[in-house]
Amino acid sequence: RHTGVFLHILADTLGSVGVIISSLLVETFGWHVVDPICSVFIAVLIILSVVPLLRQSAEILVLATPNYEQLYPILDKLPLMDGVVSWSDAHFWQQGCSSVAGTIHVQVAPSANDQKIITMVTNYLRERGGVATLTVQVEKERFQLSGAAVSYIHQSFPSTPPEVYVNYGPQTGEVKAV
Repeated sequence: RHTGVFLHILADTLGSVGVIISSLLVETFGWHVVDPICSVFIAVLIILSVVPLLRQSAEILVLATPNYEQLYPILDKLPLMDGVVSWSDAHFWQQGCSSVAGTIHVQVAPSANDQKIITMVTNYLRERGGVATLTVQVEKERFQLSGAAVSYIHQSFPSTPPEVYVNYGPQTGEVKAV
């Protein structure tokens, strides 16, 4: 992701070197034709270095959703974790220049420790998939049958404990932070 910045800095450096060489050739040998050639060279370098920056900026500004197919083999291994039964509704998007955010629903065994599951899934997707910020909704059979859902939000700050929200369903419309 930093390739565009590197190319831009390289173009600026090469442009400065080109100006110095052009100045020396004009001053020493009187070759005035070198000046416009150097200007065209610098213009081409700047255009080539700006294109990746514009593309990356545009993707972020329009909240483009890159193709995260490379995450699906990683997600398919989630049910191999202790207590995880399956996953669904995974969504990932570009949050910044090099930051990926996402949400996922994880169906777990009734006896599973929700806190342990959320930590395992978050760490796994951070390490294997490069997901910086993740919201994981843990779903147990007893909550699925009652219409309630338990959500855990785990932000990109690893020292911050996840916040727990319990949605008691459409009957009450009540959501409480625990």
